[in-house]
Amino acid sequence: MLAQRSEISEDKDIEDENGKIIDTKRNRILDPKAVLIIGNRNTEFPHVRNSDFDIKSECFERIRRDTRNVEIVTFDELFERAFHIVFTEKLPSEWYSMQHEEFKSSILKVN
Repeated sequence: MLAQRSEISEDKDIEDENGKIIDTKRNRILDPKAVLIIGNRNTEFPHVRNSDFDIKSECFERIRRDTRNVEIVTFDELFERAFHIVFTEKLPSEWYSMQHEEFKSSILKVN
């Protein structure tokens, strides 16, 4: 995909499977974005200042920044985003350590 985009940007002729030249003004190659949902930020890459977690967290952030068309999101980050879309109140910072029943009753207000 990246090679195809490079060819188009350099104004080279691109042929289809039959050898016919593709009109790049009318036909465009998509540049899709993907989302990779992995792990748990709070457990695997916590923002805790000690050497082991610090190195792991920094490496994770570098990988996220360096991927061009792939957004890397952890499950807990996805939940936090969804919570902010659905609810007006702010999610407490200690939400992750709360018991399920306590979270449901005090945060989600479900009995």
